[in-house]
Amino acid sequence: MPARLVKPRRGARGRPAVAGRRAVIDIGSNSIRLVVYQDGGRAPLQLFNEKVLCGLGRGLAASGNLAPEGVGMAIANLARFKSLVTAMEVKQVEVVATAAVRDARNGAAFVGEVARRTGFKVRVLAKQAARRSCLCADCGCAVMVREAEGRW
Repeated sequence: MPARLVKPRRGARGRPAVAGRRAVIDIGSNSIRLVVYQDGGRAPLQLFNEKVLCGLGRGLAASGNLAPEGVGMAIANLARFKSLVTAMEVKQVEVVATAAVRDARNGAAFVGEVARRTGFKVRVLAKQAARRSCLCADCGCAVMVREAEGRW
């Protein structure tokens, strides 16, 4: 039987798709961060790391709500992050939110608006899960391993 040539999968720009490229977006009380890395098993290679100060949690203790200016800035930058991960041909994006979104009265509305505008499904971490994970501030990979424990 003759050998059959298999065409490589193509990405968004006609180039071969990038296997194993992943991203983590951390939505925190003061900032949002995007980390993109190449999955390398035990040692993922960080390709991109950007942090934007949004101040979602500014005034949360007094008002019980996410700051309106922070919400606008966060959603605008999350839409930009969506464009970046699309251009980088990222195969898996994990979006997590911590205390401010979890505790705010308008946190669920924020999560819904993020989904509507970006298509990102935000996973709001329970207090214990947020404490267990180093999130993506340093390495961008602990949140991708749902049962991650220990020190990084």
